[in-house]
Amino acid sequence: VFTVVYKENSWEVNREFFKENVPVYSIFESGEYVWLGSDTKAYRIKLSKEFEPVEVNSYYFLEEFSEKVIVTGLGNKPYFLLSTGIYGFDTEMDELVSIDTLQDRKQQFYQYVFAGDGQTWIYSSSLMM
Repeated sequence: VFTVVYKENSWEVNREFFKENVPVYSIFESGEYVWLGSDTKAYRIKLSKEFEPVEVNSYYFLEEFSEKVIVTGLGNKPYFLLSTGIYGFDTEMDELVSIDTLQDRKQQFYQYVFAGDGQTWIYSSSLMM
């Protein structure tokens, strides 16, 4: 993964941001963190004030086969969309949890609507994205 800057009407590669040799299917920025979705895995990268990576954590989805992880956000929270389910991230436990687990913890449940054009809409009583 590279960062780019826009100079003189064109994009230029600024630096290599993430040096792992893995496919990256999605990126979500949340405060001082950037989340990357890969093959049956997500990466959480903590950024410095200069937007340099200072810490990288990886989180695995326990699936029987490899699948693309699409990370998206609601507010400032990451959500992970897989063909086998939707996951959130529990910051206190530092782990991925299925939406069913989140619902059991009495957190607000969101409705997910998948449109044919590849868009994902997330609905709650106070927010439509």
